[in-house]
Amino acid sequence: YLFFAHNRVLDRAVAIKFYEGEPGAGQHLEPNQLARIRSDNVLPVLDAHAVADGWAYFVTPRCHGGDLDDVIARGVSARRAVDIVQGVCHGVSAMHAERFLHRDLKPGNIVMDGE
Repeated sequence: YLFFAHNRVLDRAVAIKFYEGEPGAGQHLEPNQLARIRSDNVLPVLDAHAVADGWAYFVTPRCHGGDLDDVIARGVSARRAVDIVQGVCHGVSAMHAERFLHRDLKPGNIVMDGE
């Protein structure tokens, strides 16, 4: 589940992803691994907490440019398309450098900022 909110303490727009998983050592691998990635092309994890047995969430900045599906629907120049592809490649490379495999990479999961 994904929610958008405004963090009043940090005064910034955020995205909050709630997820469910079996309790145990692997339950929080996603935010844990994402928090180690340092890249302009991967959203930083700002916070993460377990909230109930099997449920947790993590917080990232909200990107107001929509996702790549939205950008494609609006249309882009060839130059902008190349820039976007390069950004995606840089982000995936940064994830792979931390041994993180994104198992659902698709235009709807590539968020854009400043579009």
